[in-house]
Amino acid sequence: YQECTSGDDKEIRLSFPSGHASIAFCGLSLLSFFLERQFGVSSMQLIIHEPLSGQIRVTYRDHIRIRRIVSILCYSPMLLAIFIAASRIVDNEHFPADVVCGSILGTSVAALVHGFWFPFLLSLDS
Repeated sequence: YQECTSGDDKEIRLSFPSGHASIAFCGLSLLSFFLERQFGVSSMQLIIHEPLSGQIRVTYRDHIRIRRIVSILCYSPMLLAIFIAASRIVDNEHFPADVVCGSILGTSVAALVHGFWFPFLLSLDS
């Protein structure tokens, strides 16, 4: 084990989770989720509830092949978040566990906020 020789114990406790990684993943995940909802495959989905049979089915409006490529491109801001998180490890500012937990925390908060902004609505049109 490595032993801390620094006299300042407060700085040791500030590394978990990585604030840079959590903010980067939160902001850029939220941007990616928003872009995918506006321009990706999610923007083409029609969710239809059939009242007679009680079934719910998902259909798509246009050609989905092009929208799949656009959906992949919508998640390109995540590459910047990964770069920011990796730079914290390379610069010896954080341990890998700090960065991974910060990344998970940021992405979870982004998914929660995105769910509040864009709730899953069921179309009752038949």
